[in-house]
Amino acid sequence: MQRGLTEILAGGKFVVAEVAEKLEAEPERASLPNIMKAQSKPLAQKKPEEYGVDITPRLTTVTVSEPPVRQAGVKVADVDELVAKLKALGVAA
Repeated sequence: MQRGLTEILAGGKFVVAEVAEKLEAEPERASLPNIMKAQSKPLAQKKPEEYGVDITPRLTTVTVSEPPVRQAGVKVADVDELVAKLKALGVAA
């Protein structure tokens, strides 16, 4: 398998570079034994301080409340009635 053929032609002031990458028709998939090996490896648990990360909270919650209850809708029989209701509410001109 050829992974990254590069050809560079230089002449005078100009340089032409060509890169061709041959891709496989089928992507590589993990085999079942490799998946099982990865599952059996212990996962290291580190604290954020070991990475030099500050996790102190920077935001404060002022209030938390539920949104207001919606009013019941109104059914209209046709478009003319809809337009009249919208005009009465001041939504449509």
